[in-house]
Amino acid sequence: MIYLVLYIFFILFFLKDYHKAVIIYAPLRMFLHSGICLKFESPNITLDFACCIIFLILFLLKNKRSFPKTLLRGYIALFVSYFIAIFASTYSLLQVAPRMIGQAITLFYSFIFLCELKKMEDVKLFHKAFYVCILVMVTYGLFEYVTQINPVIDFEKTFIPEDDNGKIYFSGERYGSVRCQSMMAISISYGALCVIWLCVAMSFRKIYKEIVPSFFLPFFWGLILIATFSTGSKSPFIFLVTYLVSFFFMVSGYVRIKAALLLGVLLFIFVFQNFISDFILQITDSSQTTTAGSDIPMRIMQVTAAANLLDQYGWLFGLGARGVMKANTLAAEELLGAESIWLQLLLEYGIVGCFTYVYMLYSVNKYKKEVIGKRGYTIPLVLIISWVVLNTVTSLPGIDLTFFLCIIYAAIMEKRYKIKEFAL
Repeated sequence: MIYLVLYIFFILFFLKDYHKAVIIYAPLRMFLHSGICLKFESPNITLDFACCIIFLILFLLKNKRSFPKTLLRGYIALFVSYFIAIFASTYSLLQVAPRMIGQAITLFYSFIFLCELKKMEDVKLFHKAFYVCILVMVTYGLFEYVTQINPVIDFEKTFIPEDDNGKIYFSGERYGSVRCQSMMAISISYGALCVIWLCVAMSFRKIYKEIVPSFFLPFFWGLILIATFSTGSKSPFIFLVTYLVSFFFMVSGYVRIKAALLLGVLLFIFVFQNFISDFILQITDSSQTTTAGSDIPMRIMQVTAAANLLDQYGWLFGLGARGVMKANTLAAEELLGAESIWLQLLLEYGIVGCFTYVYMLYSVNKYKKEVIGKRGYTIPLVLIISWVVLNTVTSLPGIDLTFFLCIIYAAIMEKRYKIKEFAL
């Protein structure tokens, strides 16, 4: 009932100011994970999907803008892979069609978002909303870290049927503390969200200096890092390291910033030698560290289990829609949830799905070149590389491709409008 009331509130907001609602909803989606449903019985209806349906209807009624051809090809490729997955699935049509249709509509929201980024003020509105949402998320996460309780997640769990409790994951303890997840579906996603925002804020410092008081921004960055450590997850730091390395070698200029980064990294290595050593061991062989976790041998076991299943069902289209669920029923002990975007894509969409996913990201980068030009702006590419690396090593329930595409589109349009302002 409470989710229905929230949905009605969203609809009223959408109808009152469709333009601002589309932009603000992009970061709001981080709170609406798959455990928040208007209907839990199969086919379940998540609150996020229901909101995206309203946006789609209003878009068709209000917006006459045509698709950029470059992006159109990427979206069509993904939609075709979803369609194929329905008929390649080991489950019945009624079991998988609603899920894939929902996934396609949710993905299309990212294009609706792009259409509403009409000027620099819209880009700034997105970042303001993103900052407010992350501030709420981190503040509550720190409350969880201090009190070791999470009333919001406990409340959300009460609505989920016992046979479907995998929509929200409790991650146990690590480093002698509860692995904080704030309002996200799982701690890893919470940590990844914190690091993604941190990198976005570093990429658009001028915008965030307008949003956040200058004296508070470095302090808040520190809180973000504390929040990330509180998740007990190492994967988010892989995104951060990839971003910093890519930024250092790929982005031209920023000499003072790069010098400060290099000095900071060297200082961090010197002060936290033991932590870095343990962190590397967690990746190579977690049995040799003070904390358990996923490591390379475990990932090899998952890849082997997935490969054995694909040998049986076919590599081209995989196991079809809900392939990960099917795989978990067949090899749960070895697969362990298929903690990589590539394993998930192979199992659900096969090699075709991996190709369309890469092609979608390629289309976004190509669109960036068309809008901005081939030279001088590599931040979106740096973010894309960091995203791919992070998704290669782990899965992120609650942070989907749609969420990330909105961030990339905001980055592209920010540069586009900045170029226009400079030209004027």
